[in-house]
Amino acid sequence: MPCCHDAMSAKLVEAAGFPLTFVSGFATSAAHGLPDAGLLSFGEMSAAMRTITSSLSTIPCMGDGDTGYGNAVNAKRTVSEYARAGDSHTAPILPTCHMPVFSQGITGKCLPQFDEQASRGL
Repeated sequence: MPCCHDAMSAKLVEAAGFPLTFVSGFATSAAHGLPDAGLLSFGEMSAAMRTITSSLSTIPCMGDGDTGYGNAVNAKRTVSEYARAGDSHTAPILPTCHMPVFSQGITGKCLPQFDEQASRGL
């Protein structure tokens, strides 16, 4: 599944005929000139999700929800806001990692924190 980081890249994915796209936290961070090191805020990713999903007309979009941007309450808010960004065509991905999250491709493996993930229902 091809990733996107803004409305134009999402439209290119859609125009190429792919059945869905994914808003990558890595790519969105890079588009802001930042490393994928948890520096992009929930608000910035939510805004990107709204802009991207509103630009799509035929395909669904999944989004990088980091760890939900905090505890269980924050994770629930992330799911809710991402769903609101694209109605029924959007789904967040919440990896089971501790905070701060760093790109696995850059720093190696992340370790799940069982108690925290259990409280999120993940």
